[in-house]
Amino acid sequence: MNIHLSNHVYRWFLAAAILAVGLFSPKEMQAQFACGSGVAISDGFTTGTITSPGTNSLPEDWVTAATTCAASASYFTSDDVYLFTFTTGASAPDNFSMTVNSGNTWTAMMLFTGCSGTSLSGCVADDANGSGSGDLTVASASLLANTTYYVAVGQWGAPNDLNFSVTNVTLTYPCTDPTANFNIIDDCGNGQFSIEVDVTGTGDGATVDITNDGGAAAQNGVGTGTYMVGPFVAGTNVTVTVAGDGGCSINGGVQTEDCACTNVPTATVADANLDCGAGTFDIQVTVDSDGDGDANMTDILIDGAVVQADATVG
Repeated sequence: MNIHLSNHVYRWFLAAAILAVGLFSPKEMQAQFACGSGVAISDGFTTGTITSPGTNSLPEDWVTAATTCAASASYFTSDDVYLFTFTTGASAPDNFSMTVNSGNTWTAMMLFTGCSGTSLSGCVADDANGSGSGDLTVASASLLANTTYYVAVGQWGAPNDLNFSVTNVTLTYPCTDPTANFNIIDDCGNGQFSIEVDVTGTGDGATVDITNDGGAAAQNGVGTGTYMVGPFVAGTNVTVTVAGDGGCSINGGVQTEDCACTNVPTATVADANLDCGAGTFDIQVTVDSDGDGDANMTDILIDGAVVQADATVG
């Protein structure tokens, strides 16, 4: 079958083909080989294997000057350099670390602050593998707030010889703990207890999650206020945790209520109103102490039957 294309249609297909070649040619990799367009990284970032295509005349060989910390500048000026970047927030991070695994020798990486044209400067940390291979790491616990940082991976050797993967990026910020008070609320009559959590501050975020290791339902996304967690079987050890949006959390420690009675209630008992003719008398009970029980919650029983509930002390 013969297909005939008009000149107009032919030119359209030819333009599309040229565009497709341009989109996927090695020269388009320059997005990772220039100061203004490094690959953005964040906490948890990883990649598969990255290799550099093309020849020495293409953009991957773009750095002409590099002020390093300890590694030779030749790692970055003699051949391919692949660039990553990130900008810190209003609060300075408390930890940054980035690790790459290089499949080739004579590879280095550098964390720095200055990238202008074809020059790298402001080295914070660097690492090089020399004649070896494997992991390279740059790290700092003293980065500044509101600052753009760069990480360059460079190759000193044959052209187009980058061969590495990013295996870890850690970028964390300090957070503010939520605040809360924890109180045990016993229900010993039913052999159980609950924990009252009074959330007084949510830390960095607007809400907190209240969880526990005692099997009670979590209460997620709550604000300040008082929340009841439980009930739990008497004698169960429970830790309640209040976690804020920023990653910080607090807990009330191990709490329990075994409902054991160590200090028993005390009372003074005396007979009164003796009536020998009628053969009757009264029993007068004065509660002196509630012992381990709640105040004014002592019951008075005669022959197993409650005759006075919640008697007042005194």
